[in-house]
Amino acid sequence: MIYAFVDIQWNLLPQSISPPRWNGDIHKTYQRAENLPIGSEIATISAEGQNGVEVSLIIYGTETERRVYFNYTTDGIKALGTVYLKEEMDREIREEKLTIYITDVNDNAPKFTEPFYQQEVSENALPGHIVINITASDPDNSVGGQFSFSLQSAHLYKGAFNISQGNGDDQTVGTVTLKRELDYELLSFYQYLIIATDHDPDRPLSSYVTLVIKVKDIQDSPPYFQGLPYVTTIKENVDINTPLPVQGYAIDRDIGVPNDIIYSFKSDSEKCRGLFRIDPNNGTVYTDTSNLDRDDTPINDNDIDGVCRLTLEAKELNSSGLPQHGNDTTTTPFVITILDKNDNLPKFNYSEYQAQVDENTTNIALTFAEPEGIVVTDIDQTDNNEFEISVQYLNGSDFDGIKPDPKSIRGSGNIQLRLANQFKFDFEVIQTAQYRLVATEKGKSNATSEQTCIISIKINDINDNNPVFTASSYNANASEYLSDTPFESESILNVTATDLDSGIRGNLTFTLGGDPHFSVSKLNATTAEIRTVNVISSEGVLDRETRDKYYLTIEASDGEGGRSNARINVFITDLNDNPPVFVQGYRQFSVKENQPTFDSDIVINATDNDQRNLSNSQVNYKLHTPSYLEKNFTIDNITGNITLSTEIDFEGLDRIDGKVTLIVEAYDLGSPSMSTNESIDINFQDVNDNVPEFTNQTFIMTVVENADSGWHVGTVSATDQDGTPTNSKLTYYIDKGDREKFRMNGATGDITVDHGAKIDREEYAMYNITVLAIDRGTPSLNSSALLFINITDQNDAQPKFNQSTYVTSVNESADINTTFAVCPANDEDLDALLMYSIIKAVPSYSPGAMGNELADDYFGITTDGHIYVKSVSVLDREVISHVQLLINVTDLHGVVNTPQTGS
Repeated sequence: MIYAFVDIQWNLLPQSISPPRWNGDIHKTYQRAENLPIGSEIATISAEGQNGVEVSLIIYGTETERRVYFNYTTDGIKALGTVYLKEEMDREIREEKLTIYITDVNDNAPKFTEPFYQQEVSENALPGHIVINITASDPDNSVGGQFSFSLQSAHLYKGAFNISQGNGDDQTVGTVTLKRELDYELLSFYQYLIIATDHDPDRPLSSYVTLVIKVKDIQDSPPYFQGLPYVTTIKENVDINTPLPVQGYAIDRDIGVPNDIIYSFKSDSEKCRGLFRIDPNNGTVYTDTSNLDRDDTPINDNDIDGVCRLTLEAKELNSSGLPQHGNDTTTTPFVITILDKNDNLPKFNYSEYQAQVDENTTNIALTFAEPEGIVVTDIDQTDNNEFEISVQYLNGSDFDGIKPDPKSIRGSGNIQLRLANQFKFDFEVIQTAQYRLVATEKGKSNATSEQTCIISIKINDINDNNPVFTASSYNANASEYLSDTPFESESILNVTATDLDSGIRGNLTFTLGGDPHFSVSKLNATTAEIRTVNVISSEGVLDRETRDKYYLTIEASDGEGGRSNARINVFITDLNDNPPVFVQGYRQFSVKENQPTFDSDIVINATDNDQRNLSNSQVNYKLHTPSYLEKNFTIDNITGNITLSTEIDFEGLDRIDGKVTLIVEAYDLGSPSMSTNESIDINFQDVNDNVPEFTNQTFIMTVVENADSGWHVGTVSATDQDGTPTNSKLTYYIDKGDREKFRMNGATGDITVDHGAKIDREEYAMYNITVLAIDRGTPSLNSSALLFINITDQNDAQPKFNQSTYVTSVNESADINTTFAVCPANDEDLDALLMYSIIKAVPSYSPGAMGNELADDYFGITTDGHIYVKSVSVLDREVISHVQLLINVTDLHGVVNTPQTGS
C-alpha cells in the first residue's frame, strides 16, 4: 500500500481573507492494474486559491517518493498535480494499494463576518426575544473547522443575554437572545465580548468580536419634580406678569426618549387660579392680575386668608410619538403667601355727602341726607389701619368751624360733624359750602397717606335781595331780512339776572320793551333770550339800509315784587341783499387789429349799496369772452381795467364786421355772492397785413397756333386773407413776358389773345409770363406768379429747300438707280410730311448733237429728295451734256388738306 501526502503551499496577498480549497474529495483511494507501465498516470489532484491566493503543490513520504513521482502546473491561482508510476507493481509478490491523503493543519481561527456588532432592543422586549444572529467561519477541516460561541462580559451585564449555537448546517450562526426583562432607567446599554473557539483538542484557536446592545427606552415613567417643596411669598400689588421666586421644574424619567413637560395648575384651586398663571413650557409662575390685593377678595376670604394653595401638575407632552406605557402626569402642592402692604387708604362710604343747616345758627350738628351718615374704613390688616379725621377748606388748609367726632378711628367707624367755635353761615354771602373731610393714616402727614370726601352744605335762606342784571346795558347784533324771503327767527342775545333769594323769592320774570321786531323768552331761572320777530312795522322789515340801530329795555322781577332793568342796543348787521350796479351802461370801443393796447383805458366801474367796508359791498370783476378769445383779454378784478393780453388778428374773428362782445361780471364778496352783468362791444379795424397769395406759384396753359383775337387761354387766381373787401379785393396784371400777344382781365384773372396779335408757333413755341395780384389796401400789397403758355402747332408753313440751286454731275456710264445728288427741304411745322417730284427736265445739247433728244426719263427722285439715274439706255453725254431739273417738294399735311409746295 502506498500512501501519498500532498500539501498545498500558498502566498497570502494583502486582500486575501480565505485559504485555498481542494477541488474534489480530499481522501481518495485509486485502483490500477499491476501491469501498468512505468510513467503511467495514476491520479490527478487540483486546488485553487480564493481572493487572489497563489497556490503550489508538493508530495512527500519516503516510500511514496520511491514508488511514484509528482508533477504539477499552476497559473498562480489554480494548481493541477499528476501522480505518475515510478516502479513496476507485481500483485503476485504483494498486493498494493495507492492511497493519497491530503492532510489539513489547524492553522485558522474562526473568523466573524463583521468586525463589530451593534443592535438595539426595546425596553419592553420579553425574555426569549432574538436580538441578533452572529455569523462566523473557519476554513480548517474536521474539528479544526468546527467552533462554538460564548459571551463574556462584566458582572454588571451578566445574566441578561445568552448565545446559542445553530443546528445542522447552521452551526456557523450564533443566536443572541434576551434572558430577563430590561429597564432603561437602570441600564441603557450592554456590552459583550463574543468568543468563537474551534474544537481542536490539541491546539484550539479563538477569535473575538464586540457586541453592543442598546436598550431602546419606552415611555413608562412619570415626570419627576425637582427642588421640592414649592413654598414662596410675594408682596401684594406687584405688577401683572411678575415672576415668582420659586419655579416649578420637572423632568421625564424616560431619559432615553424624554418627552417635553408642560405645566398647569389644577382646577381644584379655583379662587387662586385666576391670580397666578404658569408658563406651560418652562414652569415659571407669574402673577396674572394687576390687582393682587391682600385686603380684597378672594385673597382676604376666610378660606384663603392670604395663602394660595395651588396644585401644580406636570404632564408629559408626547413629542416622540411613542406609545405611553405608564403614568405621564405628576402633581405637587405649590403654596404662595401674599404679604400685606400698607397700600389702602381709609375709604369713605361716599365721595360726597349732602348736609344742610340754617343760616345764623351755631354749635349744632349738620343734618345729612344719607341715612347711615358718614362711615370710613381702612381694610388693611392690623397695625396698618389706624387713621385720624379732620375738616379742611377745599384748598387743603384747616377749617375749625366744623369739628368731627370722633377724631381717631381704627379699622372702621361713624363720624358726626358739628358747627363749632361760634361759626355760622350767612345765606346772602354763601348759599352752599363745600369742605374736605380728611382721613389721614396715623403717623403720616403727606397727601399720599390720606383719603378725602366732600361735604356739601346747603344754607337755608330768607328773602332780602332784588334781581340784579349782570350789566346795566348790553349790545347785540341782528341780521336784516327781506319781506320777500322766508323768515327765520334769530337769537341775538342772552341776558342774565340773579336774585340771591331762594324759592319763589328768587323766581324771575322778564319783559321787553322798545320795538315789536324783538321778543324775550325765559330760558332758565336766571337767563332770558332776545330774538327777532317776523313783523312788518311802519318802518318795514329789518332793513339795514333803512335803519341800522334799535334801543330796547329789559326788566326782571322776582316773585315778591322786586325788580330791575337794563338797556339793550341792537345793531342791524348787513345782509348781502344788494347786487352791484354799473355806474355806466353799455359802451363800445374801437381798436386796430394787431395793436398791443387799446387807444385809451377801458375801465368798468360798479358800486354796491350794502354796508361800506364789508365784503358785502366790495366789488370785484370777471370777464367773459368768446371761448376762442379767452386768452386775448384780461380784466383787473379790483379796478375793472380791461387790457389786451395778446394782439388780435382781424381775420381770426368770428364776425366779419370785427365786432367782439365782452360780458363784464361785477360781483360782491358777500356769502352768497351777488352779481350783475354788463356787455361792451369792441370793434376791431382791419389792417392790410396779408399779402395776396396765388393758388399756384406756377400756371401752365396751352393755346393753339393762329388763335383768333380774344381767344380764352385760361385763368389765374389768388386770394387775400384780409377781412375787409378794401384790403382783400384783388386786381390782376401782366407784368412781363407776354410780347404783346396776350391780355389779362384785371378783375377776373382771365388770359385771352390780344387784339391784332398773331400767334405763330414757329416764331415762339412758349411764353414765360410774370403775372401780379395787387390788393386795394393802403398801402397796397402784391405778389407774383409765373405763367407758361405753350403754343400747339398748326401745319401752316411752306416747305423750303435749303438752297435755291443745286449743281452736281453724274457719269454717263452710271448704273441705273445710281444716286448722285440730294436736294433736302425743311418744313417748320411739327407734323410736316414732305414728298419730292421732278416737274421738268430741260436738257443742254452737246455741240454737234441733233438737239431733238428729250431728258424727261433720264432721272428720278426719291421721297426723301435723293436724285438717281432712272434710265441708263439714253444717258449719253455726247448728246446731252447738261440737264436742268425743276424739283418740287409738297407738305402733304398742310392746313385743310391743302398741299404746301416749294420749288
